[in-house]
Amino acid sequence: MKRFLILFFILLYGAMLVDPAIEISFDSPRYITTADSIASGNGYRTISEIDNNPVFYNNYIFPYIIAPLIKIFGLNPYPLKILMLVFSLLSILLFFSLTLELFNKKEALLLSVSLMSMPIFIRFSNKILTEAPFMFFLLLSLWLLNRYFQKDKKIYLGLLLATMYSLIFTRTIGIIILVPLFIYSYAKKDRNLFITTAILTTITIITIYIIQSRTAPENNLYHIKYLLYKDDFTPQQGYIDIECLIARVIDNIKFYFLNIPREIFNLPSSGILLYATLFWTLLCSGIYSIKPNFYKKSFFVFFATYLFFFIVWPWQSTRFIYPILFIILIYLYWGLKSLIIRIPSTIKRIIYLTIILSILYSGLKELLLEITVNKIYPAEVNEVVQLSSWIKENTSQESVILSKNTALIYMLSSRKGTYIPYSYDMKKITTHIEKKGVTHILADRLNSEMIKYIYPWINKNKERLRIIKIDGGTVLFELD
Repeated sequence: MKRFLILFFILLYGAMLVDPAIEISFDSPRYITTADSIASGNGYRTISEIDNNPVFYNNYIFPYIIAPLIKIFGLNPYPLKILMLVFSLLSILLFFSLTLELFNKKEALLLSVSLMSMPIFIRFSNKILTEAPFMFFLLLSLWLLNRYFQKDKKIYLGLLLATMYSLIFTRTIGIIILVPLFIYSYAKKDRNLFITTAILTTITIITIYIIQSRTAPENNLYHIKYLLYKDDFTPQQGYIDIECLIARVIDNIKFYFLNIPREIFNLPSSGILLYATLFWTLLCSGIYSIKPNFYKKSFFVFFATYLFFFIVWPWQSTRFIYPILFIILIYLYWGLKSLIIRIPSTIKRIIYLTIILSILYSGLKELLLEITVNKIYPAEVNEVVQLSSWIKENTSQESVILSKNTALIYMLSSRKGTYIPYSYDMKKITTHIEKKGVTHILADRLNSEMIKYIYPWINKNKERLRIIKIDGGTVLFELD
């Protein structure tokens, strides 16, 4: 009955979140257009760019996952969003099954409903991004490990190898799961698990080598360069030094200390420092007091390494927290249990009821936002959408558009383009424009890089440009 209730709420929840809006983030159009390239037989390439170069990022499995749907339905967001919701909602079922190893059925049910009701879960559960499948593969990996420990059958290790490979190459940060696996298999003298982990490590290294060997030399190990730049959008500043790294880490710690609890529970800004302190106190208490088992060690090693990575990463976003929400929830609940262990049962029930109702309220509020207000594009986005539609109807198929997000413009206009060169050198920008055969510049007001690099070039080369369309603050230029 409880499983049926979870399934019912999952289907209702999913139906409300499916909408026809296109994805306008930077990453989503890249995944979609790469999948479109695969589906059209062009291979794993940036079909949206005039060069049609091989894609250089290592989280390569995701476009293959969505490519069959694009092959069947074209660039229709409905099937893609349904697939993301399937990943998200299967994750809830896996989470329910796993929490039965730690808690009773009533607790497992309430924790599963709480996870599904978290605003950040609702916000990203239907997005065409890697977060939803990453959480699914992570939970499925833990579920398969649990089955292996219970049944001691090698078939689960084979499935685990395939699942963890998918995890690692859905988001490369998943590679850190190899650390707790090696530690555990060595400590427990589990030869089969150790061999499986060693095989997976070898295959992972070979895969990364193959991907990198296919890319242009300037894109080799791009993610490491991205990590080491002082400012990832201003490479001219060079690579980071110790002083800048310390400043970045401190800034990131401040950001995540406040914003992880704020985003997870949709907390008010007033008093956020107090809420955040309570949140991290409960979480640390949960890490310390959770009963000893495989999950205690594995959760902690994975969780700590995952957080450390994003503390040194140059880009801040609470979106990164989505895949580990279930670990955070388990720690918080265990911390709460240990904190109120000596409180009378009647008061405990009131505390639990208050918390679950607060989570449900914040989740319902976020769900209503997702199906109403959040479906409306901001004005600056609408301008890009409208001008891209105009480009599709009024320019030749051979047009080459310089823009910040070539994948998004390709999705909207079916016109190939080229990226903004991150350089203050006017000659380099001119050389880039001429080499790529740029015919139009879509100067939007969405991106600071457009203002930083292209607007100055436009002001210096006015005689070469003609305004052919304006929508609000977004301008389409044609080059002579």
